[in-house]
Amino acid sequence: MLSASRGFTFVEFTCACTLTLLLAAISLPAWRHVSESSTRRGAIELLMATLDQARAEALASGETVYVGFDVENSTPDTNPAQGGHGLILFQEAIPDNSATKGFFPLHKWVFLPRPFRFWPRAGTILDDSCQLQIPGGNLPGLKDTVQLPVLAFSSTGHVLLPAGPLRILLGIDQGTDHAPALDEISVARYSGRVSYASLPLTAP
Repeated sequence: MLSASRGFTFVEFTCACTLTLLLAAISLPAWRHVSESSTRRGAIELLMATLDQARAEALASGETVYVGFDVENSTPDTNPAQGGHGLILFQEAIPDNSATKGFFPLHKWVFLPRPFRFWPRAGTILDDSCQLQIPGGNLPGLKDTVQLPVLAFSSTGHVLLPAGPLRILLGIDQGTDHAPALDEISVARYSGRVSYASLPLTAP
């Protein structure tokens, strides 16, 4: 005769729940690390691809192409929560019957995946040493005149601006108690080639 199946006792149920919680606690840090690594890779690839695209557009058009970097004091109205995350490609334009220099966008703003952002530091493109004045209304979301840090590629593919170091830092703000791990993207001045520093840097 078949015996009736026995259910879980309270002790067995409690042990099973405890084991599940322990496994979750152990795996959560590893999952966060995998997720952050994937986001970091996406941010680096987006920035490098955008810089390569700017150089290719300059070569194809025979005109200077600028890469403008959205720092926190010039957040585009199109995405006000993204201060320090955006970049845009644009060129110069001279309106009809006007000697005033203007600019027109080649594409929309693109944004680094959050929580990554650009890090202005001395010795980088974003250290305020090379900023271009953009009249209000020239670029999407910028209603007022702003100063944008820029990187400029010439029609031959080399870097015109800035004259100083061609380094860009990006990373995650981990609060005042932790120095952020930063990744470095650099651009060769004469070839315009973009490269990545494989070892994370520590912010000074």
